[in-house]
Amino acid sequence: RASTRLNRMSRGRFTLSRKLERDDLRRAAGLDLEVFDSYTGAARDVGTLSGGEGFLASLSLALGLADVVQAYAGGMRLETLFVDEGFGSLDPEALDQAFAGVARSAGRRPFGWHYFTCSRAKGTN
Repeated sequence: RASTRLNRMSRGRFTLSRKLERDDLRRAAGLDLEVFDSYTGAARDVGTLSGGEGFLASLSLALGLADVVQAYAGGMRLETLFVDEGFGSLDPEALDQAFAGVARSAGRRPFGWHYFTCSRAKGTN
């Protein structure tokens, strides 16, 4: 679900997947994610994403996790998601992509969206 969300938010550029092999067998492994970049036609480590791209990936993972929790919670709906940081790293185009992605995710459900940074503030309902 997170990969589908990231693909939509990045306008078809990125998809997420788990690495098939671990890079360092001496270290404990986490999710070991990589991103397929359709612009280059190659998969790469998520650590190579820019600040804005990384934010979209993180937002996609958070929303995907919310989808999974709702699916396994017997119809329980998660109606609030707090995102504490990351907006300041986005250029205006990436910020618009993030807003549009969340709006599409909300579907017909109402949602509120507010963020504040040291240099700008924006709110949308």
